[in-house]
Amino acid sequence: MVPAVMLNAASYIISRYQTEHLILCEIRVRRLITADSVIKAFSTPASTKLDGMRL
Repeated sequence: MVPAVMLNAASYIISRYQTEHLILCEIRVRRLITADSVIKAFSTPASTKLDGMRL
């Protein structure tokens, strides 16, 4: 009985850790995507203005 309980506890801890790790990775990816889109949103008007000045 004791090994089974320990195995259950270990698998529970591992699954909890994996889900938390996945959530953290997802948050990081979302932050990267939002940062990238914000940079693009700010850089695009500036580049079009520069292109307009060149013309």
